[in-house]
Amino acid sequence: MAGSVAYSLGRAFGRLGLLARIFVVAGCVAGLAFCMAGPFVGEKPPPGPPVVAAAQGAEPPSSPRDRQRGAAAAVAKALKASMKNPDSFQLEDALFMPDGSACYTYRARNSFNAIDRGAAVFDGTKLVTSDEKRIFKPIWKKLCEGKSGEDISAYVRMFVL
Repeated sequence: MAGSVAYSLGRAFGRLGLLARIFVVAGCVAGLAFCMAGPFVGEKPPPGPPVVAAAQGAEPPSSPRDRQRGAAAAVAKALKASMKNPDSFQLEDALFMPDGSACYTYRARNSFNAIDRGAAVFDGTKLVTSDEKRIFKPIWKKLCEGKSGEDISAYVRMFVL
């Protein structure tokens, strides 16, 4: 029975003109998209792990702290892009500090094809690298030297670099 219905529909579809076939296919695609998206429009997501984490005292995923952490990871990508040879960039450490700044240590090839070790600081507004010796040292001492923070190295390596 189902086979004969499909055969009949196929024959009827084959007799339609090209423009009519296009409209039928477009209508089917639009109907399918509407049916799939329909139940989700206007629905609130069910409570899941973010609610549990917030109840346990952790920050919700869209907290300002998470946005700062994401910005610090994105800065690592910009740091890599700024290298003379971005493919040689290897992040050693990325520390996210309690004040929202981030400290990075890395290795990369220089113009002479030698591997140099470098460092960088993101203070929340600008990135300063160890190549800028005059302004780098005071910022590094103030924000990074001798301080501990959240190690985001693995996150940056996995999702950003």
